[in-house]
Amino acid sequence: MNRDIDFIPLFDLKQQQDFFKRLLRPTNLLDNPGSGDCLFYSIINNIDKPNLNNLKINELRLMISIELRNLELSRENRLYKYIEGIKNYKEYCDWISHSGNWINGNDYSNFELVLSVISQKYNIDIIVLIKFNKKNRTDNLIHSYLYKSKTKNSNKQNRIILYYNENKQHYQTVIRDRFTNTIPVENFHEKVK
Repeated sequence: MNRDIDFIPLFDLKQQQDFFKRLLRPTNLLDNPGSGDCLFYSIINNIDKPNLNNLKINELRLMISIELRNLELSRENRLYKYIEGIKNYKEYCDWISHSGNWINGNDYSNFELVLSVISQKYNIDIIVLIKFNKKNRTDNLIHSYLYKSKTKNSNKQNRIILYYNENKQHYQTVIRDRFTNTIPVENFHEKVK
């Protein structure tokens, strides 16, 4: 067992930002056609689970739509809080099932609900890295959002990393490597100054 790889300490803010910059090099990003489906392409391109990596966009969207409908019947689910603010929830569930449909990418409640549903349904950790448009933010940091699976001890192979480019309103897949898979999920938690 290689101790250097088996034990990686928690990053401080500078180490985390350096790590995120490394992940977001253009050679580490896998692009996709987009057209309102970039989030879904990014998920499918990043999964190492047999029941997900052969899905097509319309199948993933339909699964999300079904899970969202089921969520409405489950008030004790931690995700229920997201649906309370959505007007015409049944229409939203139908709308999300159709390819190309996506609201303004900067409506973060939209992607939070979808990513949380996928994380719960398939028991995967989903990490989204975002570099915000400088007009809207005073910092120059890469921010991270973690959608944790149901499992307490995360399996590093059941992890996907996405990059959201706010300027282009576009998601891309971050290609994982051996080192990335060894990083404890806690290192993806947002650090603050």
